[in-house]
Amino acid sequence: MANGVRTGRDPAENRRRWERHKADVPVKVLVAEKDNAFVIDGRCLQISAGGMCLFAVGNLTPGTQISLEFIDPHSGKADRVQGTVRNRVVYLYGVEYERAREISNLD
Repeated sequence: MANGVRTGRDPAENRRRWERHKADVPVKVLVAEKDNAFVIDGRCLQISAGGMCLFAVGNLTPGTQISLEFIDPHSGKADRVQGTVRNRVVYLYGVEYERAREISNLD
């Protein structure tokens, strides 16, 4: 409770499965839908072992499966991962890596 106002969340509590890291990395978003395939240029703003927050001027709906190509900011190596758009706010997308879902199912 801060100044008598209950926020509903303890700021010290981390509810995320993986620690997020700030990033500023170019990303290619590859989308393959029924009869349409296209690439969107974007930027990774935050990255974790389970996914990323990215900015991309596109119209991706939650549930869309995509591939992401980027240079891993920690290793410096090119990487390509499969993921699913989990949420969207204007042109900010939360993407969960497919591999992260497999790991979560093992818990």
